[in-house]
Amino acid sequence: MKERQLLLLTVTVLGMLVPILVYQIVTTPLVRSQTPCKHSDNRTYVHALIRNSSPDRYIILALVDAAFVDMAVCLYETSLRPNGIDNFLFVGVGRRTCEMMANASTSSNCPCYHYVDDVATEKASVYMSSDFIRKMNIRTDMIIEALTAGFTVLHTDLDVVFFRNPLPHLKVPVALHLES
Repeated sequence: MKERQLLLLTVTVLGMLVPILVYQIVTTPLVRSQTPCKHSDNRTYVHALIRNSSPDRYIILALVDAAFVDMAVCLYETSLRPNGIDNFLFVGVGRRTCEMMANASTSSNCPCYHYVDDVATEKASVYMSSDFIRKMNIRTDMIIEALTAGFTVLHTDLDVVFFRNPLPHLKVPVALHLES
């Protein structure tokens, strides 16, 4: 009996949350202006993807805004660089983000592309707030744009650790492509 009550309570709560989340997603305006960082020589997002992907177009993408530059640099310094992972791109939200990345990193090999501006780039967003949802939509857009351009994407959050390069374990052998 208690399991049934718990299930009913769960369904009721989710039923109340879904319309609120859909409303926030639909009514949250996007602030867009795709331009590369001033110090970057990548003219477009696709150019940045080409420049930083592996020859077979595999790339690791991580969205970063000004509030989390320290975590992005930590990911680079503790996971990407030590493991020889060089086919990655930090995708910056906010005009200053990539400039902050360049200044905070101990190496100039920390590629960052200024993808869009956002009104809340300077502050950490509260989970499921309208700012958070808008930033997650930006993340979805950057992934879809890379996939549409023919790249294989491994998206990572900034609070992960790579003990090895994951891409060799994820790549499909060429023989399997030929059979399908």
